[in-house]
Amino acid sequence: MKMTNKFLFSVFLVLVAGPAFAKGKEANNMLDSWGGAAMSYCSSHNIDDACIGNSLGGCKNWNNGARSPNRGTSDDEMATLMLVARDINENGAKFCVTQVQGANKNKGNAWTVYYNPNGNITKCFWLCKDGHSGDGCGGGVATTCDSGTILKKDFATYKLATSSSAPSVEGEIAMFHWDHNKGCGVHKKQEHDMILAVSGWTPSGHGAFVRPTVVRAERSGWKDMVSTATMWFAGTPTLLCKTGYKPNGGQTDCEPINKTECDKNSLCPSWADGGFDATKHVLKDKDGCFEYRCSAAGTAFASTTDRSCVECTGDNRVGVPDATGVCVKCQVGKIFDNNYPSSGYCRDAAEYSTNALSFGTGNNRNTELSRQCWTKIEPDEYKDCVTGTNKTGK
Repeated sequence: MKMTNKFLFSVFLVLVAGPAFAKGKEANNMLDSWGGAAMSYCSSHNIDDACIGNSLGGCKNWNNGARSPNRGTSDDEMATLMLVARDINENGAKFCVTQVQGANKNKGNAWTVYYNPNGNITKCFWLCKDGHSGDGCGGGVATTCDSGTILKKDFATYKLATSSSAPSVEGEIAMFHWDHNKGCGVHKKQEHDMILAVSGWTPSGHGAFVRPTVVRAERSGWKDMVSTATMWFAGTPTLLCKTGYKPNGGQTDCEPINKTECDKNSLCPSWADGGFDATKHVLKDKDGCFEYRCSAAGTAFASTTDRSCVECTGDNRVGVPDATGVCVKCQVGKIFDNNYPSSGYCRDAAEYSTNALSFGTGNNRNTELSRQCWTKIEPDEYKDCVTGTNKTGK
């Protein structure tokens, strides 16, 4: 077939125009479930504190015109690391560490592109709306608890991919809008997408705020063009939580659905042996992690190595130290004392004379009658009178 000059010219235009714009997973039909945000164009970069990893301080998208250190897979294309949704449904979304980048071609256009971070290794997790749980947020109210956190510091080790051979993951990104090419000022054809991204952090780290986010491939220059990912939020934020958590009443954080179930995920190292049983034990906060103790009255651990709950009752020679939860039975002549760990919680029993048992320590038969111990009816009053710990009993 004979090729006309017009056909050859059309092929030439395609070749010099740069790569064809790609799109991610179509999620436009989900937008109403996430606030129904309107698409916007040509705005300035403003993502608050939502960036992660080694993105520029203050979540900037330009480095004062320089091409590093926030360079992406090309030294004239700048990028930012974000937590971006790759799957979306009406109940929640799956977020992954994602490099959002603005690409360009000298004397051409600018377009959006997405990568995994350096090493092509990302971290992904589902966050769900209230009443939903699990992967895909297809479960109802959770009975288990995922106590891992989502805090900005948890993603500090991720770095931008800078290799030109890094594979694009744009086809994996869920998009409400894509391939909207708009001229912004004198710079024509800048691609705009709308994605769902983490927009803010909760105090506990057991959830996050997410919002529809517009991504603009902003360009500058012509002969020697540079570009970056310029982003801004649309609509209002939605608070999503990890499995086992729900939004609190003020919609400011995620709180446990079952506190015990969540706390047991933070057992102290020497207690995380699978021995905890909510029907037999209660949790005890110990410097930021949890130990457990026997919950039934009159029971305690059999020993430091045997945490089965056994009967621990008797006279004042028997007791349960707060620090260990292990039953202590002192020898004859000693009594249990929670304040004597160095002696195994046993100390010598005090000896009192017949005079002290009748009239009180330091008292005698001539002491005012109301202060003599034999007149005391209540056991605690009598004890304090004999030992001299109650001034009214002396």
